[in-house]
Amino acid sequence: MTESVITMRRPGGGESASNGHSAPTFSGPADRVLEVVARLREAAPASQGELAAIVAELTPPALEATAAVILTRSSRGWCPLEGARRAPANGTCPAPRLLDSVTGDTTQWFDGGHALLLPVRPGKMMLLVTGLDGKLPGLDGSVGVLTLAIDLMLQAIEQREVVSRTREEVSALQQVATEILSVRDSAEVLLSITHTAHRLLNADIAGVFLREDDEMVMQSCVGNRRIETARLRMTRGQGLAGRVLQTGEPVQVDDYVHAEVISGDFIPLAQLESVRSALGAPLTVRGEIIGVLEVWRRRRSVFTPHEVRRLVAMASLVTIAIENARLNDAQVTSMRHLEAAYASLERQVDTLRQSTMTQRVLIQLLLEGEGLPAIARTVSTLTGGRVAIVSTTLDTLASHPHDLDLTSVRAELRRVKRERNSSGLTTLKLRDDNCWLSVQSIQAAGESFGYVCLISDDPPGDALEIAVGQAALVGALHQLEQRAADEARADARDEIVWDLLHGSNEYQRAAASRAERMHIDLRRPHRVFCCQLQRIEAIARLEGMDTARMDRLRYEVRGVVQRVCAESGSPDLVSLRGNDIVAVAPAVDPASARALADAATAQMTALLPGLVTLWGVSRPHDSPFEYRVAYKEASIALQAASRLGGQNRTSIFDELGVVRLLLAPSDQPDLAEYVDEVLGPVLEYDQRRGTSLIKTLRAYLESDCSLSIAAHKLFVHHKTLRYRIDRIQELTSLDLRHNEDRFRADLALRILEVPTLRSSLDGE
Repeated sequence: MTESVITMRRPGGGESASNGHSAPTFSGPADRVLEVVARLREAAPASQGELAAIVAELTPPALEATAAVILTRSSRGWCPLEGARRAPANGTCPAPRLLDSVTGDTTQWFDGGHALLLPVRPGKMMLLVTGLDGKLPGLDGSVGVLTLAIDLMLQAIEQREVVSRTREEVSALQQVATEILSVRDSAEVLLSITHTAHRLLNADIAGVFLREDDEMVMQSCVGNRRIETARLRMTRGQGLAGRVLQTGEPVQVDDYVHAEVISGDFIPLAQLESVRSALGAPLTVRGEIIGVLEVWRRRRSVFTPHEVRRLVAMASLVTIAIENARLNDAQVTSMRHLEAAYASLERQVDTLRQSTMTQRVLIQLLLEGEGLPAIARTVSTLTGGRVAIVSTTLDTLASHPHDLDLTSVRAELRRVKRERNSSGLTTLKLRDDNCWLSVQSIQAAGESFGYVCLISDDPPGDALEIAVGQAALVGALHQLEQRAADEARADARDEIVWDLLHGSNEYQRAAASRAERMHIDLRRPHRVFCCQLQRIEAIARLEGMDTARMDRLRYEVRGVVQRVCAESGSPDLVSLRGNDIVAVAPAVDPASARALADAATAQMTALLPGLVTLWGVSRPHDSPFEYRVAYKEASIALQAASRLGGQNRTSIFDELGVVRLLLAPSDQPDLAEYVDEVLGPVLEYDQRRGTSLIKTLRAYLESDCSLSIAAHKLFVHHKTLRYRIDRIQELTSLDLRHNEDRFRADLALRILEVPTLRSSLDGE
């Protein structure tokens, strides 16, 4: 042994021990040891340190030694038991580091018999006695009683410590349970859990993972330095939480970086966090793992068994708290949904009440015969918004207020028509006016009549949207009612038209009488217009229209002709048969007749792009009883328009000239009418005045329009011939300088040479 020593207190000298025990007095050696045992029992030390101090005080006098100390084996070798260093000493003993080779299993002398090692717990704890003279006179058996008593006292102390720790554990868990279970919100529960685990486990980092499918996802974390730690996701078998999920048992690692029990996926993050050890426990509900409670330490340490038990117990409480929080969240959510459903139901009932009132008011308007203006005014009053009803061509049918500016509305409607193919409600914000527009299509039987537009300053609610829908519904009913009335009126007028054009004299008189009762004025000169609609079937096929839709389309086209005729002051006499439209309209000169046809064509092609129209127009006729002849003339003009080619062409009978002779039916030649049209005034002049203008015209044309030659043939002065030619041109409105007029005059003269026609004209 070396000279290194530990200073110990020598008994004697009358000084009191630090723990209040006076120096003992003994009679015999064995009695002295037994008295030490009795004194130990009487003292009932509360801790190992207190026991070590009492042993250090009482044992040396009993064994006639200088010092006594309890040694315990640790990772650093044999060291004095906690509290032994505080024991008073006045002697010396070998330093504990010199005892590394001692096993502590048996009684052992050393230091030349001056020191004795007595095993208390073989290999774990021993009693070192120094200052002996190499023997223990009469104490061989008593020493064993002393070490046994020390061991029993240590066991009692340890049991009391276990009980105390258990009591503290229970108290701590009760406090934890109170804290955790008093929280209702899931997020607050998780935050409380992490803070509690961080505090009770003396950890540096604490976190709660919850399971999402087959992954553990960090939900709450405290003490972390890196944001990645708070966003951890681990699959089964990955990291410590993944290992817990895989095994279903608590997992402890004392050296995270070098641990083999877990995967190395998160070692780089552990190094950034300076993590040294970790402990995780499963959160289990009905045998299924729903999460992991995990703590980390940045210092070198080992989680003790009671710390493991504490974390497991906390995990059980956490599981209950999480389930309670989830149930509470579910209850809160259910209550919130119930309240929302109740509020929604109240709104729906209120909306239904308003809808019923709106519908009742609008239907009453319809029953009272009110039109679209009344509907617009009523909806505006009920909703507080501005209302407009427009046609499919975006023309204003009604609005309230009456001076409502619809410029921005029409722009949005054009965009809606381009982008959407829906009959439902469309709500959008008017960018220019900073207000809201609700648009509902007016539809019935698959046909669109227009749109109801409501402009509001605030986003429209259910009540406004329903009001717009009700207005569209009533508007559709009104339009259907109007259509039915229009069709009935059109059918009546259709019969008048066809009776005038095709009926017998009796039917013509009856039709004229009905027209007069319907306030249709036929006293002015009228023309018959025949219009043929071409390519309408091809357009219908291309648009996917059925037969009913195509028929409605034809009626819409007829409506266009009716409107154009009405705008020109014409009677509403328009008839539709298949793809043919016949109209009777006042147009004295060909220019006005052509203008009417062109206006109707423009509107029809706008309604139906791709539509081709051909028009044939008769001459004006003063009497409705001449409409049969006018219809024949219009039919001939329509044939001319068809044969002359071109799209949207209009042919007027007045302007056909000789062409009408070529197109006239073979059994109904129009030669006499042609002669009468071209030369009638001249024939009448000759007959009334006894002149020879017809003879003069024939001689002039046969002389190649030479005045001198014609004058020589007629034996008159050339000035006389000039006067006669001027008179002929004045009577016929012909300009004989033009080849076309000369041709018409020559043809009429040649027709006059037909004997039967000449007789007919002479008879007239």
